Amino acid sequence: MGVTPVENEQLKRFTRRRRQLVDEKTRVSNRLWSDLQAVSPGLLEITGQLDNLWFLNFLTAREDLSKLAGLKRSSLLRIDGVGKAYAAKIELWQKNADF
Repeated sequence: MGVTPVENEQLKRFTRRRRQLVDEKTRVSNRLWSDLQAVSPGLLEITGQLDNLWFLNFLTAREDLSKLAGLKRSSLLRIDGVGKAYAAKIELWQKNADF
């Protein structure tokens, strides 16, 4: 039987590493999802994907998550990725924010 080309071995290693990273991202996302659900049940309803960059920027806009409920529109619009449409979704959430 012939020797496996070096490229095949490299590809196999890269594929395994990618799988590990995807699995790790899934575990972290699941933990974040359950933590956010426990802290503020309605917060996740403003996004379809937990890993949306605008949503992650919003979550990290203040050190205390409860302070997100008090952000004014002008502050929301200064968050990277949050435009008028996302600001409107956030404002709807803010009206009933529960922590």
